Amino acid sequence: MEFEWNKVATTLGILGGLFALVRGGYDFWNEVHKSPGTELNTAGSPLDLSYDPVSQTLEFTFNMAVDNTGTEADVIRGGSATFERLGGSRTLLMSSSAVKLYDNQVKLPIPWVVPTSYQRTVRCVVSSEPGMIRRNGIEPSRELSRLSVSLEGKAASKPSAELCFYGLTEEVISRLFTRRRISFLSSQECGAD
Repeated sequence: MEFEWNKVATTLGILGGLFALVRGGYDFWNEVHKSPGTELNTAGSPLDLSYDPVSQTLEFTFNMAVDNTGTEADVIRGGSATFERLGGSRTLLMSSSAVKLYDNQVKLPIPWVVPTSYQRTVRCVVSSEPGMIRRNGIEPSRELSRLSVSLEGKAASKPSAELCFYGLTEEVISRLFTRRRISFLSSQECGAD
């Protein structure tokens, strides 16, 4: 019995053709259904708080990883943030649309295009509206506090991230309102909503 190279070549040709057909279908699907896949990550990022008594503005500063694993560039058109206390006496302390992003000390323009395969850490600064936070406007607590940030992306895309921390005690608040920057390490978990 002699080995038949023609059958082997035919079988390999058919398998190659099937692979090309599947790959072509996959590429076609991705081309037709393009969408951004922007994700934000703040895991382990320190959170700095500062207060400006003149404008009565509370400012949060932290690093945030931005990653677009989608098949289309995203366009960030703005952002919003909320600061709230979780736990038994859940309280919304602040809501703001003053979200600024920086890359190497350079403010990113809005709208900001996030290309595909983009992976970078940017500095995020969230400020309260002027006059919104007063010295006696934040009650001390040992409960968990959460800063949630959302960016408004292309179409319905709304990537978000959150930082949680404990220890907004009377002593910490007093130091904050005497123009000292306070740093917290974000907890890995924010708990249930």
